[in-house]
Amino acid sequence: MAGAVLLVLLPAAPGDAHATAVAAWPAPGQVLVAAPDRITIEFSAEVAPQVDVAVVAPDGQSLTAGDPVVEGRYVTQLLRDSDQSGAYVAAFHVVAVDLHPIMARVDYRVDPGGEATVNPAGDPPDLRATSAVAPASRVTTADEGSGPLRWWGTFLVVGLGALVALGVRLASRRSPSV
Repeated sequence: MAGAVLLVLLPAAPGDAHATAVAAWPAPGQVLVAAPDRITIEFSAEVAPQVDVAVVAPDGQSLTAGDPVVEGRYVTQLLRDSDQSGAYVAAFHVVAVDLHPIMARVDYRVDPGGEATVNPAGDPPDLRATSAVAPASRVTTADEGSGPLRWWGTFLVVGLGALVALGVRLASRRSPSV
């Protein structure tokens, strides 16, 4: 179960010369008492504005609201409200300015009755683009996307996230209670 809440930051191209994910809010493995209204990830270099983000609730429901916002090295995705306890999965696919693709994944938990853990990266950055978004604009209907490749990639990421959430749920049911 603990392995399900660890961060897997997977740069598509290995090596120190390429950009990688360096921090996230919420942090990998972080426990929150309430679901966040956004998720932000910081990369080691600026990223192109074409970004795909998928955030999946414990029941497999997509929580993304609107398009991700790119501000330099930061990508922020606003989220729809969720009152579900359990494991959440966020997956990011970006292209760095050096034209190398980066995939990053952040797993975090929401436990309203538990004790919140501290993000080792500190407080999230105060980003202009996301702080100006009115809360009422967080909830949107279907994302129109930008073509079939974006849709297939999004479906793949959401599907994988749903499988991970289902696996965590099944594993927790198999654990003997003490």
